[in-house]
Amino acid sequence: MNRYYQLGGVNAAVLANWKSKIDLASEAYGYLVQDGKVQLTLGIKSSGASYLYLTEDALLRLRRSGLEIKPNKYLLADELESLSPIAFNNVRELGEKLDGYKQKPGKKKNHETLVDLSPLNKPYHGDGSKAGIQRGQFENARVLFRLFTQPNWAPAYDFELHGLPRSATGTLEIPVYCFAFNLWTRDERPLPERRTNPIVLDIAVGKALSALNDHEMETAVHIRVENNKLMERNLPVTEAVFRYKDYEFEEEHGGTILLSDRDMKARVQQFFADIPSQAPAILLVHSEQADKVSARDVLQYLGVAGVDTWNWSGDSVKALFHEPPVVRPTLAPGDPRARHRQRSASPPRRASSSSSAFNSRHPSPPPAPRTRVHSPIYTIDIKSLYTTLFNTSAGSESIPSIIHNTALYPAQDCAGWCAGNELWMLLRAFCEMARRGPVDDQKPTDAGGEWPEVYQQMLAQRERAVSGAGGYDEDVSDYGSEED
Repeated sequence: MNRYYQLGGVNAAVLANWKSKIDLASEAYGYLVQDGKVQLTLGIKSSGASYLYLTEDALLRLRRSGLEIKPNKYLLADELESLSPIAFNNVRELGEKLDGYKQKPGKKKNHETLVDLSPLNKPYHGDGSKAGIQRGQFENARVLFRLFTQPNWAPAYDFELHGLPRSATGTLEIPVYCFAFNLWTRDERPLPERRTNPIVLDIAVGKALSALNDHEMETAVHIRVENNKLMERNLPVTEAVFRYKDYEFEEEHGGTILLSDRDMKARVQQFFADIPSQAPAILLVHSEQADKVSARDVLQYLGVAGVDTWNWSGDSVKALFHEPPVVRPTLAPGDPRARHRQRSASPPRRASSSSSAFNSRHPSPPPAPRTRVHSPIYTIDIKSLYTTLFNTSAGSESIPSIIHNTALYPAQDCAGWCAGNELWMLLRAFCEMARRGPVDDQKPTDAGGEWPEVYQQMLAQRERAVSGAGGYDEDVSDYGSEED
């Protein structure tokens, strides 16, 4: 397993000794730059704190620099929630990032301070902080997105990709599915009853194109429940009615299907039963919250086999990359995935060319070959990605509210409920968040960040608030998973 060495910040393995008067960013950049940029690794700990890390090969390139190096101070991949790429195009960019990890002046000058109160990590120093699960999931989603189209990224990170299906060129061949639904919001039954027997208005399931190109679906099915088709998914009569919006992808994937509740269940059960069981799959959903009717609840209500064997955790992508061998749970009788599967032991990966940072004559032994055991499906909650990126739950109540608040669709396209349309919204939201920069660098509130439309929208909302003009009302736009 590769070793990762922290560059700068508290308890760093590579730092500029204050007596030497060497600038850390300038010195590191000069020795690490390749093809006009420096490629480092962003690692996130379980607390949520992030740091810049060097691989062993990168550390070797700093041997002749004037930096202080502690080669025995490193972390392994499984000690971090995520490892993801981060690039710097010049010394200024690297310097600005490293400045974010600087402590305020104090008595301790040797960077051995135990508590990290730097600007970037101060929010995560509290006792019991577990923000790293959500932040790590976001970064792992970024890596997953890149591995679908850029196989050359895989060797740079310590992912156990053996056992994961890949093409001849090395790109991941893991299918990505989407599941969306709408419930009747006037259901006033107790939550436990609503979770076990939800009133479903419509559902949609689909499979994305293999490379996630253009946010398109390979297959998609939209079903409305015939017995419930007259139910409006509206709020109290004093509020505006949030009406059904016609399915917009009939030409590509066929029109909306009206089915009885029983026939809808059979159709959805068959869709998931047809997913190949020989390899893992990804499922995009919205809002896996304990205090609401979730996608998991609806899928169980629909009778989809094996839902409890799927990975519903908040760090599902980390599990996909680094999952240790586990005993597969006993599947329910009749589960189409209950077929016995065998895998030949994968060959050991080659050890790093410099498995010890300054002594390549004694390489670390390669990991013992073993059989990889996957969960059938790994779920990714789009709401969790959104709240992690924007650091707020406001605007995350539904799929179209996320799309509206990220300015990915025009406002009029977000006005109405339709699970079929939400499939594309789910996929679009995932791709747009995952394809951009690291979680702390997308800067949605910065005019120069990667979300300029969001920034402009925020300014417009502030102006409307000052002038008293009306705008998009999140309380009215309730659509995605159920609001209590």
